[in-house]
Amino acid sequence: MAVIPANHPLADRPTLTWADLTAETFLVRYGGTGPQAHDHVTRRLAELGHHPRILRKWAARRCFTWSLKAGA
Repeated sequence: MAVIPANHPLADRPTLTWADLTAETFLVRYGGTGPQAHDHVTRRLAELGHHPRILRKWAARRCFTWSLKAGA
């Protein structure tokens, strides 16, 4: 699942592919499923010949998702 703000250029698309996301910066949490998400994004973009930009944050899942939707 990708969470992006409503004003993001990709927000109007009904579906996204990994290729659509190669230029994006990914935000993942340090805790919870963050390490698995980090590894998954890294692996999927590596399959396309890209190295992802990933920022890690300390945040509860609910706060993290809310801030992403808000564009923070």
